[in-house]
Amino acid sequence: DGIRDVRTWLEFRRVLFRSGTLTLDAEGDIILDANGSSVRLEDDSVSFLRFTNAGGNCVVYNGSTDKDIVFKDAGEETIFTVNGTRESLLMDTNKKIEFADANKYINSNGTILSVVTDGSLTVTAGASSVFTVTGDLTMDVSGDIILDADGDNVTMKAGGSYPLDFVHSNSGDWH
Repeated sequence: DGIRDVRTWLEFRRVLFRSGTLTLDAEGDIILDANGSSVRLEDDSVSFLRFTNAGGNCVVYNGSTDKDIVFKDAGEETIFTVNGTRESLLMDTNKKIEFADANKYINSNGTILSVVTDGSLTVTAGASSVFTVTGDLTMDVSGDIILDADGDNVTMKAGGSYPLDFVHSNSGDWH
């Protein structure tokens, strides 16, 4: 007699290989569907990365406290690291954080931090701000240097004293 329809249904909780490599190779997609909302990657039963569905948002967890998640290119060069110890994003030397296109970025060569733009640069602060520089500050511009103080007072200090104070009065005069 002929077999019209053969279906094999497997139900398992764990596939265990004692040696070798497991390869999943599909002509279509490979789908991991976890009703528990999380997919974990483990090494010898120790979790090192977890993906969780949190209300439709994908949350990525580092499996170990104070360990890093390192992003590398195909040539094994580090692009950036999510640093678990410092809880920070660490860009590798000479790598960029780009904004909108390749002409607007922040990067560092390990010594100098550069903010680069092919347009204007605006720093906006909601309160009084202080920029502290250890060493010299050089402003080298190809155009004018414009200081626009709505308080009508521009003060230049040297060593904490007030040797030069420009005050604009309502009559339009400078003192």
